[in-house]
Amino acid sequence: MSSRDDPTVPCNMNEDDRHHEIACLLARGVLRLSDRLRSGLVVAHNQPESPPPPLDLPGSSSPCGSTG
Repeated sequence: MSSRDDPTVPCNMNEDDRHHEIACLLARGVLRLSDRLRSGLVVAHNQPESPPPPLDLPGSSSPCGSTG
């Protein structure tokens, strides 16, 4: 079959077919990522493993040398 007759070649698809193909690819990717997250193979970037440290920790000294 030549690429001219192949309905899966993007230039042979109409706009709706291309949108459907993109939606299917994205959905497949989301499902794969979801499976990996559930199995523990991937750590989500937006969910840190431990909470970030507080920004204003009391220090024993300041850069000026005074405490407090």
